[in-house]
Amino acid sequence: MPTRTPIKPSATCPEETSTQSSVRQLMQKLESLEQGSDSHGHQGHNRWMVPYADLLTLLLGLFLVLFSAAPKPTGAIAGPAAKPNKPSTQAQPAVAAQIANQQSKTSNARDLALAKQLQQKMSAHVPMQGIEIRQQERGVVISLKDSILFTPGNAELSPAARHTLDGLMQQLQKALGGESRAIRVEGHTDNSPIATRKFPSNWELSTARATTIVRAMISSHRFPPQMLSAAGYGEFKPVKDNYSIEGKQKNRRVDIVVLKPDLAQQEPPALNDPTAPNGGPVEQQAAPVYITKD
Repeated sequence: MPTRTPIKPSATCPEETSTQSSVRQLMQKLESLEQGSDSHGHQGHNRWMVPYADLLTLLLGLFLVLFSAAPKPTGAIAGPAAKPNKPSTQAQPAVAAQIANQQSKTSNARDLALAKQLQQKMSAHVPMQGIEIRQQERGVVISLKDSILFTPGNAELSPAARHTLDGLMQQLQKALGGESRAIRVEGHTDNSPIATRKFPSNWELSTARATTIVRAMISSHRFPPQMLSAAGYGEFKPVKDNYSIEGKQKNRRVDIVVLKPDLAQQEPPALNDPTAPNGGPVEQQAAPVYITKD
């Protein structure tokens, strides 16, 4: 490569002007670059790589900052096997618990109001001797002593018992105000054994008494049958001990339980039940199968 001869000041000009000095310095710099090295030790023809690398570094840092500051989708999974984003389920149990707690409080308040209303209405129209009304976790319980409904060892209602039951059912319907609530009638006995042809044990007696009340509620007061159920517990659900006469009298009872809505949902739905969601399950009955002997 040809080299340029440095420009020397003319012999006739003992002093250089400022312009001539700048030109001389620039030419010296160009000569140094062309010869292959500068003061920093970089090759002259590769000097463009230094600012270019600095620029790339700055751009990389900028993109990293932007990426870290960007909002990330909840539940996102990084990687090639990422699945579609789904809402976080961490807060769902807490929200469900709050909803259930609020529903329970609302249900308890409604049952308490129903129990007070029943107490007031029945006190004014029905003799309350032998009748107790209380609120429990399962709902409102109307407890009737067996002596105001049945004779010992019997499951048939006397005329006086029907009169008392009619007044009670009328006030219950008024207190419900047309609201459709599931009602369970429960029969209970003491531990005194019974062994008659009609009632071999207290199981049969307690169940028969419960179904007698249910039949009266349907036939005389038109309670919806699909909202009623009957259960017999024999002597196995006492409220008092069976060692005293008073305890036995307390245990011989019929409980009419207005169930809470959440407990009523646990009851088996009826076919095409208008009170069940979507009218109840629609199922087709299987055709009967007949087995014949050859």
